[in-house]
Amino acid sequence: MLDTVDLSLEQMLGNIPDIRLDLKNPKDSVVFPLPERKPSRTTAEMLPLLELLAQKAESVANHFGSKSFSLCVGESRYRAQRIRDGVYSLRLCMNECLSLEDLEIAKGYRDKLLAPELKRSGGLVLISGLPGSGKTTTLASTISGRLKTLGGFGVTIEDPVEMPVAGFHGESGYCEQMSIEPGETFYDKIVNSLRCFPSGDTSILALGEIRENDAAAELLRIGIDGHLVMSTIHAKGPVEAIHRVLSMASQGGEMSARSLLANSLKLVVHQSMLNNKPQLTALDVTDSVRSKIYNGNIDGLKDEVAATQIKIRTDQGYSPQR
Repeated sequence: MLDTVDLSLEQMLGNIPDIRLDLKNPKDSVVFPLPERKPSRTTAEMLPLLELLAQKAESVANHFGSKSFSLCVGESRYRAQRIRDGVYSLRLCMNECLSLEDLEIAKGYRDKLLAPELKRSGGLVLISGLPGSGKTTTLASTISGRLKTLGGFGVTIEDPVEMPVAGFHGESGYCEQMSIEPGETFYDKIVNSLRCFPSGDTSILALGEIRENDAAAELLRIGIDGHLVMSTIHAKGPVEAIHRVLSMASQGGEMSARSLLANSLKLVVHQSMLNNKPQLTALDVTDSVRSKIYNGNIDGLKDEVAATQIKIRTDQGYSPQR
């Protein structure tokens, strides 16, 4: 069976988080094994695993006709993205949601991501970072942590489904996951997801990544309606994330993008990795931040980012200069 792997192959999967998989010639695949994640040639020991992955990937790709999909083998799951015909990029997905504390996210940032007032106010929370920075993992852990401690309902929209957040979290938190079907857009799925929210309470809507201009515009509109909207976005920092979402929303037809973002944005957290540990910076949205966004002074937010870091350190009892 394709889904049957012995223990040795299962262990090997966990040590190869990234693969450039050649479906026709698995021996020509490129692997990125831990801990360095440097591109490496395949070995005879790896070949049975790569052949199994190639057989599974070809079956799924032919059946669904999609350029991206989830690939499940044994207890492991990869996110597959087509590079070119017959060659796919595979990234190992997490099998469980660790807490933000287990991810070694510093307490000051955990407190902001899990803040109870976000459930009352709703609004937009962005988690930015470069590829491979762990922002999707942090988003999943934030969703799980909020549902576990505060209860409520959440929906994620992903392409493909990647975050292990479906089901109950604690006694009164529950999450559903929606994937983008062939011919569908993120915007289509966002509109459909709103019909899934239970009445009488605010919910969490989480987007795996802001990729489309019209989806960015719609998230800004939803963000002022009371629901908590969360998403990752590719950017080099909090200020760059705001630049990007404004640009995408404007191109998506939202003429009032600055006004909507000023009124909906609650928090931007930027993540990078250093020695496999997350390093975060944040922008807390104050009246000063809202004013600068509304007036288009986005570059002026750099001082606000620095002020947020000082406040986080001070609140945790550290010297702001350290």
